[in-house]
Amino acid sequence: MRAVLLSPLSALAGIFTYVHRSPGVSHNGQAIIAQVAHLPGSSLAHCRFLAPDNGLNSRSMPDLLDGLLKQVGSRGAHSLVAEVDEDSPGFSVLRQNGFSIYARQQIWKIDNVPNVAEQTSLWQPTLRRDELAIQLLRNGLVPGQVQQVEAAQEKPDGYVLYNKEQLLAYAEVKRGPRGVWLQPFVSLDADPFDEALADLLKRLRPRKGRPVYVCLRSYQDWLQSSLEKLGAEPGPRQAVMAKRTTLPLKAEETRRIPVANRSAEPTTPIHAPLPKAREPEWIRYDQTPNYR
Repeated sequence: MRAVLLSPLSALAGIFTYVHRSPGVSHNGQAIIAQVAHLPGSSLAHCRFLAPDNGLNSRSMPDLLDGLLKQVGSRGAHSLVAEVDEDSPGFSVLRQNGFSIYARQQIWKIDNVPNVAEQTSLWQPTLRRDELAIQLLRNGLVPGQVQQVEAAQEKPDGYVLYNKEQLLAYAEVKRGPRGVWLQPFVSLDADPFDEALADLLKRLRPRKGRPVYVCLRSYQDWLQSSLEKLGAEPGPRQAVMAKRTTLPLKAEETRRIPVANRSAEPTTPIHAPLPKAREPEWIRYDQTPNYR
């Protein structure tokens, strides 16, 4: 009921729901529904769900996805992103409609935060002075194909872990009514990371009934052992897929390029005087019929 009452305000939060009905009778008498989330100014729009399951193979699905791309593209989004279980029907549907995989991930769930000895936490909330260090750490860990789709946050929100002046880890944190979302970016210099991860979970102070969800990308899979030691439960493997709303255009620019060691070529006949002893007149090397 609360969701129904607040649904008119969803557009203000950047959440939009689209319904596609085929001309005449829709698939199995049902319309196809899709919901996307796009914050103003963000280059990414996220597909939250496609429904119903028995309508994913409908002939109207390409029209619905094309409509989504046009809508989010008009709002300034460059790509539409979907996180899909690799064994779900939606995975093949999105691939058939032009979505490509640019990353893989697994969501780990932690219900009980382990007890950690009372001590001062080394994790600190992110500040503006940490932005450059976070960007450098992220650029060194995240593959280039991922960076092409997912730009770094302008204002990182989470916690940072330093060793003297070196940034070892950054944890992006999002809180909601159903739990805490955590995505770590950890340097290999932080290995072993068991105690640091346990310290971070304690720092988050999750409430009872609101677990911590850790998004572990494939390029950070070495953290799996640390999560297993904390009793985390792995979820299904997911493919992170995207389709661009815009295409790059190649612009040709014509320029004159100077050629080294090249002199001007003569376009007129060359005259040279001969010694007076032989013939006191001008003789032209180019002996043409027009010679005078």
